[in-house]
Amino acid sequence: MKFLLFDREENYIGKLKNVLDGKHTEEINGENISEMTALDNLIVKGYRVAYKSNMGLWNEFIIKEPEETHTGNGIEKRFFCESSFYETLGDYIEDKRPYNVTADVALAVALEPTRWEVGIVDDLGINSVNFYHISAKEAVQEVAKVWKGEIRTRVVVSGNKIVHRYVDLLAQRGGYYGKRFTYTKDLESVKKTVFRDDIITALYGYGKGEEVGDGYGRRIDFSEINGGKAYVEDLGALAIWGRNNPDGTKSHVFGKVEFDDCEDKQELLALTSEKLSEISNPLIMYEAKVIDLGGAELGDTVAVIDKEFKPELRIKARVIKIVRDLLNPDNNEIVLGTFMPNIADSWNEQQKHINNFRDKQGVWDRSQTINSDGTIN
Repeated sequence: MKFLLFDREENYIGKLKNVLDGKHTEEINGENISEMTALDNLIVKGYRVAYKSNMGLWNEFIIKEPEETHTGNGIEKRFFCESSFYETLGDYIEDKRPYNVTADVALAVALEPTRWEVGIVDDLGINSVNFYHISAKEAVQEVAKVWKGEIRTRVVVSGNKIVHRYVDLLAQRGGYYGKRFTYTKDLESVKKTVFRDDIITALYGYGKGEEVGDGYGRRIDFSEINGGKAYVEDLGALAIWGRNNPDGTKSHVFGKVEFDDCEDKQELLALTSEKLSEISNPLIMYEAKVIDLGGAELGDTVAVIDKEFKPELRIKARVIKIVRDLLNPDNNEIVLGTFMPNIADSWNEQQKHINNFRDKQGVWDRSQTINSDGTIN
């Protein structure tokens, strides 16, 4: 693999010489860094390194923290790098409010103060977002959160010059190619974490409050189109994870979810069913070195068989993080997860805060605190 080296003015210097090791760590909508060691004496803070991935996409990094070690081979330089997209932390947005727009329009607003361009953007529907006193990088991440997309950054190299820098927003990175892993068989050096969250087997779903007079009252549900039940259930999950009754039967473990902007009962039923499919299985993360990676890349979906569960657990997991060995791909390490860490973490941290505000929503509506466009006056 060749590594191109550029100076602070982004002039091409040449190929990085005598690279001893290199790793690129990337996670979905998260960390994107690299660490390398080389004997090249042209490695300086602020210089840039670019390499082409096995997917044919160029990655660009900014050298942030070089350190030198004198060895028998000469002066080894180990340097920590950040994705060049991190430069957008220095681009600032005072106040922008894309309202009822597609994801590509919102992304264009987020990138407006930067030199990055809108790349491939999937159809993620219509939504709204506020950018207030934040960096462009934070704004891009907010777009990904609101439109439920996954960020991919890439650059275009032409004639040893970086000519374009793109931000893509995809419905889902990677794909499903039939790859299957069996816990303790195909996964070595594996750490399995089963998170403490309760497994929900039946889920109540509520939408926006119905208008009553000059305000909003009870939230809508879907009971009238769901056989009188205001909840959806997973009978397979009930058989495994339901609470035991004295007579040998199982009782549901109930939960609830609220969709503040949903006014259609059929849509509410679909959204609640989708949410139940996420939380009716245990949240599991496998941090592993895979014996046969088989070309799996970030975002790919794989089947995981875990025979430690009784009955054995057969689930779909995604490559949510990958540590690429840039010199020897056989040493790649991946993290397989049944959920996206950033979404799960923010859910746990913010749920109580959100619920406190929701409890007051009816009062705010009646006092005309909330404007028709959803903003607060």
